[in-house]
Amino acid sequence: MLADFVSDLYTYMMEHRRKAMARPGAILKSLADHVAIVKGLKAHDADAVVAAFDCHLERIYRTTIRIMVERDAPMKTAANRRAKGTKAHRNR
Repeated sequence: MLADFVSDLYTYMMEHRRKAMARPGAILKSLADHVAIVKGLKAHDADAVVAAFDCHLERIYRTTIRIMVERDAPMKTAANRRAKGTKAHRNR
């Protein structure tokens, strides 16, 4: 059951990651993050690796949240319009 959940979550999130990576400059930023990670690994510099991973994971988090918010924005706008219409109808 847990394995199914994790698999479903991974599939769901990959849709958002594909959209994020399709944005201009996203691949170059991701590449730079990975280069910094590898550079730290090659230098055996744990602090540099952790810092590079933190930077990369923060970028993934921010861009994924942005994609999810943009996806939900049309639905929220429509819901707000419906709610305002209902209020206006009640105030007549």
